[in-house]
Amino acid sequence: MRNSRISSLLLAPAVSLAILGGASPALANDAASSTSQPTSFGKPCEPGYDYFVTGKAKKEIHKGVGVEQANTNGTSRSITSTFTSTVTGSVGVTVSGELKTKASVAVAEIEQKYGLELSLKLTAKLGNRVKVKTPPKKTTHARYGIYRVKTTGYSQYIYADCRKGKKFKSTLQTPRRVGWYVWES
Repeated sequence: MRNSRISSLLLAPAVSLAILGGASPALANDAASSTSQPTSFGKPCEPGYDYFVTGKAKKEIHKGVGVEQANTNGTSRSITSTFTSTVTGSVGVTVSGELKTKASVAVAEIEQKYGLELSLKLTAKLGNRVKVKTPPKKTTHARYGIYRVKTTGYSQYIYADCRKGKKFKSTLQTPRRVGWYVWES
């Protein structure tokens, strides 16, 4: 009986090690094992760069594809101006500063924080039309392109023991939607 008890005591840690793939076992009821702090039983942080969003501009930024178009109304009544896109072009994520993660990682963090749908790249296509009213004695301007969200943040290396490395600041302009930017002068 004593031999079977000793065998079962030795077998449990061996099974735990096999299940955990060689990692140090963690106690099931240990409160420290469920936190993100390092424990003596394992390393809860996955090493690598992560991206942290710190701010977002209130207005989206329009990046035109092709030339600006304009229509002047020299009459005393309103007219309808029609603008048609004349080129096809793509706009991707632009970065100023240092981005140490993949752009897709940073964009996913921005989407999560602000509840937005963003893209790594969008294409504005040839032939899209918009009709707008041009007031008397005014000029309506239009440019077709991509609206982008401007955000700030930083990349930071997270070590296996959860220590954090140097912050690398960056500003991203991330494509959100295709559309016209229209204004009057």
